[in-house]
Amino acid sequence: MKKTDLPARKPVPFGANGSRRDLTAKTPTGSNQASYDAGFPPITMTIKAAGGLPPDGRDMNQALNELYTGYRWHNAGAGYPFDADFATAIGGYPAGAKVPNSTNDGFWLNTIDGNTTNPEVLDASATGWVPVNSYGITSITGLETGTITLTTLQAAKEELVFSGNLIADTTVIFPPWIRNWTVTNHCQGNFTLTCKPLSGTGVVLPSGRNVIRCDGSQIIFAIPVASLTQHGLTRLSSATDSNDETLAVTPKAVKAAYDLAKTVTEEVNKKLDKASVLQTTGNATDKVISQKVITDELKSYLKINNNLSEIKNKAEARNNLGLGAAALLKAATASANESGHIFIPAIINGEEQNFMFQWMTLALDKAESGKMISKTFKWTTPFPNACLTVMTSLNKTSYSTNYSPVTASKIINKSQVEVASGYSASPSTVVVFGIGY
Repeated sequence: MKKTDLPARKPVPFGANGSRRDLTAKTPTGSNQASYDAGFPPITMTIKAAGGLPPDGRDMNQALNELYTGYRWHNAGAGYPFDADFATAIGGYPAGAKVPNSTNDGFWLNTIDGNTTNPEVLDASATGWVPVNSYGITSITGLETGTITLTTLQAAKEELVFSGNLIADTTVIFPPWIRNWTVTNHCQGNFTLTCKPLSGTGVVLPSGRNVIRCDGSQIIFAIPVASLTQHGLTRLSSATDSNDETLAVTPKAVKAAYDLAKTVTEEVNKKLDKASVLQTTGNATDKVISQKVITDELKSYLKINNNLSEIKNKAEARNNLGLGAAALLKAATASANESGHIFIPAIINGEEQNFMFQWMTLALDKAESGKMISKTFKWTTPFPNACLTVMTSLNKTSYSTNYSPVTASKIINKSQVEVASGYSASPSTVVVFGIGY
C-alpha cells in the first residue's frame, strides 16, 4: 500500500438517524431478530413459502452503525481505556496491547498475554503494564518522614519533583520497571531521601536534579556521582569550612579563603608594634627580638660573611637540621595564565622529580537535556610521567539548576584529558585541574 491509499474518514456513523433497534445477545426461538450470537437467524434465510421471515432492516442499520461508530472513534485517533469487565470477557488483554491511561495524558503498554490486571494500582506492584509517552511532571509535596509509595500513574511520568521539610530519613518506592526517571530533590532538612523499587536496593538522592535508572530490581544513578575514585556528576560548593570530598570548589570559595588570609595577615602586622621589639636577648616568651640582635648573636657562632664556608661536612649539617635531601631541590617554577602550570620539585618514589599542578580553561557546546557532552583536550604541557587525578568546575557562579550545571572529567593519558558538561541551557566554560608528576 501507499500513503495515497488512505481511505476517507467518515464523520457520521452509518444509519445515525435511521431506524434501528438494539441487538440482543441471543435470538429468541422463531424470531427474525438479529443477535450477537447468531447474526441474522436461519429463518431470515428461508423462503417465505417455507415459513421464512425477511430480515429486519433495523437490525442491519444497528449492526453497521455500531461498526462505523467504532471506525469513527479510531479515525479520530482515540483509544479505549482499560476495562476490567471487557478484560474478563475476552480472557485478558494480549501482549502488545496499548491503552490510554485514566488521565488521558499517556498510554499503557501490555507485556504479557491474557492480562486482566488494572495497570493503575496504588502499591507500585508489577501489573504487566508499563508506561509509554506519558506527558507532564509528577510533583510530590509535603514529604516529612517514613515510606511513600508512588502509584503507577504517578511513576508513569518521566519527570518527578519531590519537596518538603524532612524530619527523618525518608524512602520513596518506585514500580519495578526498566526505565529512567529525571528526579529533582527540593526537600529541606538534614535527612536523606532514598529512591528504591518495591523490592531491591536504591540510591540516596542528592539535592537538585538527578537522573536515576531502574533495571527491575535496583535503582542506580544513570550518570554516577563523582568521587575520589569515580568520575561523574560533580556538585559545586562555596563552603570554606567543609571536609566534604564529594564537592567541587567554586571561585567564590577560593576568594573567601584568600580574603580571610589577607585579613588575618593585616591584623598580625598591626599588632607587631615597633615599640615592642627588643634590642637585647633574654628569656621572655611574649616579646619580639630585632633582626640586628639575632644577626649579631649568630655571627658569634657562624661566619655569616663567609657564607658558612667553615662547615666542612655539609651533608651532616643538613641531617642535624632535619633538612634531608629535599634541601637540595630547586625552586618551584610556574606559568600563570587562564591555562598554566606549577612545577614543584619533590622526592617521589625515592627519586628527585617535579610534582606538577596544571589547569586549563575550556569551552564546551550546549548539552542535550539529560545527557553529558564531552570532548578530549590536550594538556598545554604534558605531564612528564603520569597524570594522577583531575577535577572540573564551571567557570561561572550563576548557572540555572534546571539545566544540569554539572561537570565531569576522565584521565586519558599523561597528555590528554576528557572533559564533560551536562549544562543544557547554553555552551559552558569549564576549568579543569590536573595533578601529576
